Amino acid sequence: RDVAVSALAASTSSRPEEEDRESADAAMAAALKSLEDLSVDVRRVALRTLAHVAAPGNAAAVQSAARLLTDRAWPVRWAAIDAVAWLAQGGSPSTVRVAVEVLAVRLEDVDWPVRMAAAIGLNNLLQFLAAISDEIKSDGSDSKLQ
Repeated sequence: RDVAVSALAASTSSRPEEEDRESADAAMAAALKSLEDLSVDVRRVALRTLAHVAAPGNAAAVQSAARLLTDRAWPVRWAAIDAVAWLAQGGSPSTVRVAVEVLAVRLEDVDWPVRMAAAIGLNNLLQFLAAISDEIKSDGSDSKLQ
């Protein structure tokens, strides 16, 4: 398990560029497989890796991370919240809506670190949506001026 955690952590050294897509795909496959590991640390690091190597807005990655929002270990739920909030940015409206809904449920988690992470994740996601909304509005205004 220590080797799996180290390998996953090593794969998150930077956001992948196009030439590193094969490496990113391999890291994503390893992360997805590790989400079901018995070790809390492996699942937690797998979520961090998934958030790092999956493309922003990747609905399948959001869904995979969301499945661990009810994990028995609060550090895994916390990592799942961070992954969902990060990955949903740039997603389709339905992906973002699902992310907001599942994160909102975690505001009532039994563990305070998870509730805090949910509040921060929702805040970050809502700030992203506000920025995108402002950008869309300004793009619409600019096109009317032309």
